[in-house]
Amino acid sequence: MSSFYSRHKPWVWAAAWFGTRALMFAQIGFWNHETATSLEDASLYEGWSEPLASDGTLPSGELWQYPPGAAFLLLLARLGIELKGFGAAFAGTMLAFDFLAFALIALLARRRGRDTGVWVWLLAIPALRAVPLLRFDMVGTT
Repeated sequence: MSSFYSRHKPWVWAAAWFGTRALMFAQIGFWNHETATSLEDASLYEGWSEPLASDGTLPSGELWQYPPGAAFLLLLARLGIELKGFGAAFAGTMLAFDFLAFALIALLARRRGRDTGVWVWLLAIPALRAVPLLRFDMVGTT
């Protein structure tokens, strides 16, 4: 088993990433409205991105806790809003940032010959359930 793993590490990591992230995305409940979770902070982000998209003003108020440049990253989710709404587009955007972080960690693991960090990322992020896909924190992590 270890020789198979050592020869196919990137494929095993990729399969684990796709499997765990599919479970995380399914927990949000876009396909099953009976057990759907709330969109949590993604609903707040949608409100923040609306004035930026419509009249070019940055979000304001005491809830806004990010640097001004972060507002423009919220517009990325608005690009896919026609598909399933802002919540699904935002979760997809955070999934892309998660994949970027995973790819960078996997690249470093291959160079150094140690894969502990990859497995921590692959298993710790899904332990948080759908929260990483519904919060803006994934961008700062990456």
